Amino acid sequence: MDMERRGKLRWKRILTLAGIGVLVPLMLLGYTLGREAYESRRQAHLQARYGDGLWPCMMGDSAEAYRQKIGMPSDLLMVVLAPPDQPSELIAISGSNVRVQEFELFPSGTFRAPPGGPRQVALAPDLTSAIVETITEDIHNVRAEPNRGMDGLYYLFFTASGQCGETWTPRKGTRARKLVEATHALLQTADSPEGSRQEQAIARLRDALESLQD
Repeated sequence: MDMERRGKLRWKRILTLAGIGVLVPLMLLGYTLGREAYESRRQAHLQARYGDGLWPCMMGDSAEAYRQKIGMPSDLLMVVLAPPDQPSELIAISGSNVRVQEFELFPSGTFRAPPGGPRQVALAPDLTSAIVETITEDIHNVRAEPNRGMDGLYYLFFTASGQCGETWTPRKGTRARKLVEATHALLQTADSPEGSRQEQAIARLRDALESLQD
C-alpha cells in the first residue's frame, strides 16, 4: 500500500508541475497580449486627441534664447513669430504672472525689442495652472504632421525643460486652432486694462481652455 500511495503522490506532483509549466507561459502570453492591446488602444486615443494639434519643433529655436529675451524663468513659454513687417510676441507664464514682450527678430537671429517694455498681468492661479498643464500635455503628445498656414504667423510652445511643439495658423475645428485661439486670448488679457474688457478676455481664455478638454 505504501508503494502504491507513494506512486500516486509522485504522479500528482508530476501532473502539478506539468500544469504549472503550461500555465506560466499561458499567463505570460496573456499578459503580453493584454499589454499590446492596451498600448494599441492608448496610441489610438492619443492620435484621435492630438493628431490635429502640434507637431515637433523643426526650426531649431532655443527656449533659452527666448527666456533670456523676456528676462524671467517660465513654467511655459509661448512665441508668436510674425512676418518681418509685424512685431512678434513672447509670452511667459511663471506662477500666476503672465509677461508679454513684443520683439523683432532679424534674419541674423538677433533680437531687438521695441520701446515700451513688457506688459504684465496677474491671473487667477487656477487659470495659469490650467494653461500650463494643458499646453504642456500637448507638447508632450505631439502627433500632427507639419503643414503651412496662410497668414505667415508661426507659433512655438516650450515647456519649462525646453521641449517644444509648434504650428502655423491652422484650419478651424482642429486642436491646433484651439491652442492658437487660447494664445491670442492670453495676449488679449495682457493688453486689456482692468475692468470689463479684461474680464471678457479672461472669459474667452477660459472658453478656449475648456474646448481643449473635449
